[in-house]
Amino acid sequence: MQGEQRNALLIFVAVLLYAVWRDGRDKVCNPGRSAGVNFCKEPALAEQPVFWLGGKPGDKNDKNKPPEAERYEAALRDVCAGCGYDVDEFVAALGSFGGWLMHMEKSGGAYRLFWSGKAQELVLEEHHERGGWTALRSADTPDDGLPGFVQAVQGILQDDDAATG
Repeated sequence: MQGEQRNALLIFVAVLLYAVWRDGRDKVCNPGRSAGVNFCKEPALAEQPVFWLGGKPGDKNDKNKPPEAERYEAALRDVCAGCGYDVDEFVAALGSFGGWLMHMEKSGGAYRLFWSGKAQELVLEEHHERGGWTALRSADTPDDGLPGFVQAVQGILQDDDAATG
């Protein structure tokens, strides 16, 4: 019986000591306990930059904005029609360099005209019946906006008319 009383007393003392220690710690570390303020927080770690794959959450950027060249389609179609080409499709590329592509037909032949934003080059190509494309003409064309593209396209298509003439 004495052994059981001794064990119970030891457990009681241990619980009492823990309660006193915890209460004292809370009073020292968290005097504003009722206000929800903790003054015994661990020291803060140095802030590190975070790389967000796919962009920072909630960051509003221009990812859903259509490509700039999409605005050029009507004017470029008109220039091609003025030179005798029927435009089948116009595709504007997204990306940091941009670019656009037009598939056209003239006198039963298939052509494509594209501008590479990276190379800053306008290229007219002809399609072969056996497959593949042959470059007919190219010109260095900086991105000067719509008026510059209209003038460059007109120049490259009129040169083609004179060559095939």
